[in-house]
Amino acid sequence: MTTRRSLAGIVPRVSLAVLAAMLLVAGWRSASLESERRVLRDEIRRLRADMAHPSPAAESMTASADLASLREELDRELAAHRTAAEQVAALEREMPTLKSSASEVRSLGRVEALGAEALQLLHRLPEIRATHFQGELTNTKLQPAVDELLKWAARVDVMGEMESQPEEIAELHAIILQKELQLDEPTAQQVRRAIEQEFIRLQAARLTRPYRPPQSPESWQQERGQFIRESAQRVEALIPMTQRRPWIVCQTLQLGNAFEIVTTPGSEPGVANVTLGCQLPNLGFRFTATMVADEPSAPQPSAPEKPTPSTSR
Repeated sequence: MTTRRSLAGIVPRVSLAVLAAMLLVAGWRSASLESERRVLRDEIRRLRADMAHPSPAAESMTASADLASLREELDRELAAHRTAAEQVAALEREMPTLKSSASEVRSLGRVEALGAEALQLLHRLPEIRATHFQGELTNTKLQPAVDELLKWAARVDVMGEMESQPEEIAELHAIILQKELQLDEPTAQQVRRAIEQEFIRLQAARLTRPYRPPQSPESWQQERGQFIRESAQRVEALIPMTQRRPWIVCQTLQLGNAFEIVTTPGSEPGVANVTLGCQLPNLGFRFTATMVADEPSAPQPSAPEKPTPSTSR
């Protein structure tokens, strides 16, 4: 891997969060197949024990047919199990590469370039939300949106990691706000110092992105959201009234937690429900799609939850 590349040139094929979701689906499928395999083996042992005792010819033929059928089914399940195990191994091999890519982006110190990309995301999300997540949700509307959001997810992961360093994340957010609101340098530096203090408090409260629970983080999200809204009000107070814009400070401070992907088992073996949500104030959306672990077809969408506009900046 080349260690010196511009930020714009580093685009992982899939985000860490999505890779984790895929890994969970494959792992869950593997565990499910292993359980089915044990049941089939027990059934074969039972039939073999029954056949060991003398029985009428007709019953013997029936038992033999059942045993042959179970053996065929076991062979199919074993093949599926091997496929799932290979998927898990392949995903695990990719994980270190993607992690190092995110670390590399940060280590290059290209915070200004990352800030420019974050602004692109903030400008693009309203269009994505209006075009793809309004009205009836169909595969035709869903797939382009998912493809584009996954391109941004790796950048969001990097910004989330940066929240563990208040000084670093404050520099990023100050760059974004300075460019978006045309702040002069003294105001931008004042904003940067204030954001750094806010993220020191956010980290002490265990509400920075690295502390986000991997599953069912609703209460964590609510607590963080309230903290970010209050922080945004304090930061916004430093910006001249004529340069303020609704939502922009709050959306910027929440960028590292912009996307959330949660995977839960579906109602059938090999099926999982994947929920993708956007947490940005006034830009939020949430939908659940069904993924089949052993078929690379497009996700099947369910009815999306209606966006709930916030009342605070």
